[in-house]
Amino acid sequence: MYPVHLPQELLDRILDYVHDDKQSLGLCALASSVLLPTARYHRFHTIHDPFRYAQLVPILTNSPDLASFIKKVDLYWPSKRPAQLELLRHLTALSSIFLRGTIDEALSIIPYAQGVRTLWLTICGWGDYLRDCRILIETISKFPSLEVIHLYTWPDKLLDSPPSHDYPPLPCLRKVHFLHGQFLDNVHK
Repeated sequence: MYPVHLPQELLDRILDYVHDDKQSLGLCALASSVLLPTARYHRFHTIHDPFRYAQLVPILTNSPDLASFIKKVDLYWPSKRPAQLELLRHLTALSSIFLRGTIDEALSIIPYAQGVRTLWLTICGWGDYLRDCRILIETISKFPSLEVIHLYTWPDKLLDSPPSHDYPPLPCLRKVHFLHGQFLDNVHK
């Protein structure tokens, strides 16, 4: 039997169909070095399971090249799960974060998220309205590459009467999306 040589684009397209089947992607990566980059891309692009982050840290320590494939990560209450912050230290190509937690937890991820362009933010436990709005805006301003933010919870007062203080500029921010479908485009002109 003669080996079949298919164009890389066709092989990539085939693997696109199994993008969410982790077992098949692992088998493809083992089957051929030609399939390895695409299988890794699909396997590691988005990391959803915060309970496995502690297992992922040693893998990234031993194979740091895998970190370049991870573009999006979900974080749940990172202050209560130190492995999530430890994982962030390894993610050099991260472009999106989904964060569920408090305002203070959003602050805790800033040192590890300088290249993040999209932030999904669910703030739980809004306390003092003015204090939390100030901290939220200051936090957002510390993400130098942030272009889009999705806010899934906020005090009703935020849209009715936004706080009027001098806040730092948000130079790259282009869109703020509120859960109820309201959009504010070109926030910083």
